[in-house]
Amino acid sequence: MDFDKTMFTVTDVKHYAYCPVIIYIKYVLGLREHTTEYMEMGREIHEDKIIAPVIAKYKPTRVLRNPYLVCRRYSISGVPDYLLLSRFNYGVVVEVKWAEPARYGVKRDHKLQLGAYALTAKCSMNINVRVGVIYYLRPEPKLYEVKITGSLIGEVVGIIREMRDIIGRGYPPEPRFSARRCLSCNYRSICPSARRPPQTPHHS
Repeated sequence: MDFDKTMFTVTDVKHYAYCPVIIYIKYVLGLREHTTEYMEMGREIHEDKIIAPVIAKYKPTRVLRNPYLVCRRYSISGVPDYLLLSRFNYGVVVEVKWAEPARYGVKRDHKLQLGAYALTAKCSMNINVRVGVIYYLRPEPKLYEVKITGSLIGEVVGIIREMRDIIGRGYPPEPRFSARRCLSCNYRSICPSARRPPQTPHHS
């Protein structure tokens, strides 16, 4: 594989944040996750009426549903659920999730997903995305705002480089072991690290 020319997706950034081994599975082993009932449910919820509260809050002049965004400089593309253009000439990226938020609010992988969409919106359409919105629908609908900062964009760019390094090395990176994380991972059945317990220090 010519890993220098690999076009990543925003979903890859989200997957890396969840566990970097997923990038190895997808691009080195060439395997894909199994479609689950949960994933199918997520695909069916993206109706315009669902984001009515978001529209009411931001009052955009234009709503783009599933725009294709690409940043050739960093070789990444993505299709957000919605891209809102405000009357103040900035963008708002919206992702609808059939999921629950973390106890502290927006999950890290979802925050980085918003940052990656902001990067592609700037490259593709010259739109400055200042705010990202995650709309969690479980256990009840709730909006979470994420400020798009230079630091967040920088973290996304760093992840893109790290993903390219994973492909170039050709062996799995250190996984992010977590009982809850691994149990809910759609790649668990094909993960080369799934049966390897986390290492614990030995005391003499």
